[in-house]
Amino acid sequence: MTSSDRAWTDLVPILSRDFKVHTPNALGHRHGEPVRGVTRMSDVVDDAQRYLDSQGLSRPHLVGHSMGGHVAIELARRGRAASVTAISPSGFWPEGDGTPEAVMAGLQRSVRLARWAGPAVKVLVSFAKGRRILMDTVVCYPERMSGAQGRGVISDHAACTLGDGFVISDADRIARLDPLPCPVTVVWAERDRILPLVKCEPIVRERIPGATFIVLPGVGHAAMVDDLDLVSHTIRGAIPLA
Repeated sequence: MTSSDRAWTDLVPILSRDFKVHTPNALGHRHGEPVRGVTRMSDVVDDAQRYLDSQGLSRPHLVGHSMGGHVAIELARRGRAASVTAISPSGFWPEGDGTPEAVMAGLQRSVRLARWAGPAVKVLVSFAKGRRILMDTVVCYPERMSGAQGRGVISDHAACTLGDGFVISDADRIARLDPLPCPVTVVWAERDRILPLVKCEPIVRERIPGATFIVLPGVGHAAMVDDLDLVSHTIRGAIPLA
């Protein structure tokens, strides 16, 4: 929920072998438009749709992670996707279980830490042990990240403005999507600690009954960090070839 396009850096060269790849930054994220005042998920989707319009992309294949997966599904609902691959998307938590409040509280803590103690934290995440201390909620294998990647995450957190006005609640859960407007593949990290598989899978299957559901074994919420090859293979396999 705080990552910039940097999160996709290692995937772009792989996917670019077969596709023209765009990596926009979402509203409120580093390099994206800052959040100004009260902002809802619909505003993030609107911002993404404006990006598609600006690039002349009528119905591209969409791939999104976490909030980005949520956005991709909602763009599909608006008829703006040829296909969707959503990796651990938000919006499928059980009603009333406190997930949106917990996610926002965690985001705000991360942003405050990055802004107030950024230089010290960047030194800490330059080492695998430091990344394990600070990032074990998001990744299973922090040693697979480089120090530069760890420092990039802290920079993303510091520049994230979602905590300054973004509001998310049970009202933002993804509504039922049936029939599907395009092929949809929902991919879930088996060891996701932010949006646990066991809680979210039944809701995905109820809300999007026509979607293909894939579990990525042995990876955490930031699946592309834990296993780049597995994620790239899954994305390529989910996109229908013309």
